[in-house]
Amino acid sequence: MTAVSGLKSASRERRNQMLGDYLDRLEGAAASGRKVVYTFVPGNLIEILLAFGILPIYPEILALQAGIRGESARLIEQAETGGYDDVCSYVGV
Repeated sequence: MTAVSGLKSASRERRNQMLGDYLDRLEGAAASGRKVVYTFVPGNLIEILLAFGILPIYPEILALQAGIRGESARLIEQAETGGYDDVCSYVGV
């Protein structure tokens, strides 16, 4: 293993741990009474939200993660069952 590949591996491991911790905090937010806010990644001062104990939710990043993991179809179906329209997949409109 080269020094660069070792760094990439350590970086990937750290990234996965950080993402896992973040998703755990989101999952437990309702039970712990923690406030959450949907936000758009660019242009927000996330540090201010965090300073007030508010956990940001990044819809576009969560959608990307769901797509990478092959979970999108299941989540879209679940949302539609809950009454949400799937406006992103209409063909020929």
